Amino acid sequence: MKMQIISYDITNDNLRLQVAETLKTYGLVRLQYSVFNGLLPKAKLKDLIRELEDLIKDEKADIMIFELCEACQKNTWTIYTEPRVNEHLDQTNDKERHQIPKTTENTGNSDMSPLKKGKGVIVL
Repeated sequence: MKMQIISYDITNDNLRLQVAETLKTYGLVRLQYSVFNGLLPKAKLKDLIRELEDLIKDEKADIMIFELCEACQKNTWTIYTEPRVNEHLDQTNDKERHQIPKTTENTGNSDMSPLKKGKGVIVL
């Protein structure tokens, strides 16, 4: 099953709270203030997207949803400074957990263009 990572940038306090509560009702877990993740079947993800689109209507809001396949999930890194209480999505044991390298390389992929900011939900 694909893992979803949902990030949002919403200036309206009330709308931001409604989006966060909606994500929680779908069983998603808050990783940071405006970042959630979870495992949703495709049908539930489509329902969530529709609900988020209905919530934001004409408001200024940016919501991005990234999906990671199972193979990609195995190639992710997590660094925590404090233990997480609600780590129900951790699918690896300590031996399998990767660490972030101290240096990273720029792949120089010029085909990647930055996303334009605007209202809406983007699924990558």
